[in-house]
Amino acid sequence: MENKRNIKFVLLFIWGGTLFVLPFFTFGYDDKTTHPALTQEIVKFFNASFPEKQILSADAEKIIQGSIDEDAETRWLYHFYDPVYNRGLVLEDDAFPKDPNLALVASGARSEWESSKVWGTNSELQSGLMENLSAGIFTEYFSGDEDYSWDRAIYEYAWEDKNRGLSSLGHVLHLIEDASVPDHTRIATQKAFGSHLRSYLPLI
Repeated sequence: MENKRNIKFVLLFIWGGTLFVLPFFTFGYDDKTTHPALTQEIVKFFNASFPEKQILSADAEKIIQGSIDEDAETRWLYHFYDPVYNRGLVLEDDAFPKDPNLALVASGARSEWESSKVWGTNSELQSGLMENLSAGIFTEYFSGDEDYSWDRAIYEYAWEDKNRGLSSLGHVLHLIEDASVPDHTRIATQKAFGSHLRSYLPLI
C-alpha cells in the first residue's frame, strides 16, 4: 500500500513538473513554418475570393519563399511598427542616464530603425540608396539587389522580372503578417526585447 502511494506521488510530481516546464520549451513562432503557413493561407484566401485570377502553385511558391527571405540578415530590424508613435523599433539602454546635457554616448543610448510601414514601401531605404549621394544619377532607381519593396514588386511584375515581383510580394506580406502580432507593435515588448537583442547586436 505504501509503495502505491509513493508511486502515485512520484507520478504526480513528474506530471506536474512536466506541465510546469513545458511552456518554457514551447514557442508560438518558428521562422521556418510560421510565415510560410500564413502566406500560404493568404494565397488560398485570394484564390477562393478571386477564382478568375488564380495564383498558380509555382507562383505561390515564389511568394512563400519571399516571405521566408524577409527574415534574412538584419532585415528583421525593420519589421516593427508602433501605431501610437508612428515609429519602428526603438531600443533604449537604461544603463545610461537620460540627460540632454550629456553627449549622446553617455546620455540614454538609443537605436532606432524605420517602421515596417516605411520599410515596405521605401525602395531607397531597402536598396541602400538613401546613404548614396549619387542615387538616381549614376544608378537606376530599381537597381538594388536587396530592394523588395512594394513599388519594386509592382515594377518588376509588370515590366521586368515577374518572379522577382512575386518574391517581393512575399516580402511585403511578411511585414503585414508581423504587423498583426503584438510583439511587433508594442513599445513595452520592444523595450523588454532590447536586452535580448543586445546580445546579438553589440553596437546597440
